Amino acid sequence: MPIFRLVRCVVFPTGSEAEVLAEHRKTEDIFGTAKAKLFESWGCGDIVEKVYGAELVSPTDVRQAGLFSRLHRLFQEGRFKFPPLAGRDPATGTGGLLKSELLGAEYDAERGGRDGDAKVKFCTQRGHDDTVYSVAWATEAADAPPSQCWLV
Repeated sequence: MPIFRLVRCVVFPTGSEAEVLAEHRKTEDIFGTAKAKLFESWGCGDIVEKVYGAELVSPTDVRQAGLFSRLHRLFQEGRFKFPPLAGRDPATGTGGLLKSELLGAEYDAERGGRDGDAKVKFCTQRGHDDTVYSVAWATEAADAPPSQCWLV
């Protein structure tokens, strides 16, 4: 079973187009061209056109249920690893933003509806979830990974 290892977690001070594009270039300089590049449609519609091979994805309820079910399973199975100080908070300059946001996240899968399918609830504190979403999308982009997958 694949193991996912986060090797880079950048939090942008402003999230400007220039910051995103500069980070994309830097990441490709270090790691080469990515197999997949997913940009969430919530705020990235204009940037995706400037990154070769990028795909714009919509965070629908169904898609998010799959994303967070998968992420939860990876954690439960011990198949997702990350440095404790991943994600430097631009406001404070301290590391560990990913861990902090993950600790503030809630996940619940319950049976419901007429068909008995699981309903997935995932929530974080409002405004404190960007690193969690980026990790979820990164695992989606690495859909068919080798035995170990490095996420950036």
